[in-house]
Amino acid sequence: MINLRLGLVVLGATLSCCAAPPKDANLMRVEFLTRDGCAGSLEMRANLNEAIAGLRQQVRVDAVDVATLAQTDYRTGYGTPTILIGGEDLLGIARSGPAAPT
Repeated sequence: MINLRLGLVVLGATLSCCAAPPKDANLMRVEFLTRDGCAGSLEMRANLNEAIAGLRQQVRVDAVDVATLAQTDYRTGYGTPTILIGGEDLLGIARSGPAAPT
């Protein structure tokens, strides 16, 4: 939980201070990767919501069920739950390729 909150705070500060502003400079976009039956998703989403509540900017969270993604989508290579910001893992896990076909 502390790492998640710290990651969002650092990211929020980076976006508001240093990065070129996106079209809607006040909106941070987050992808929450999950799947049916993921044991950690409820707790991770609650922690994400709590961390977002402490930020001083708007955040849009898109929940993505990885089971609905094309097999070629790189996001299928992440475990669930995972939080992506700008297509990158919040906690710094390297971007992988798509998961191996099952």
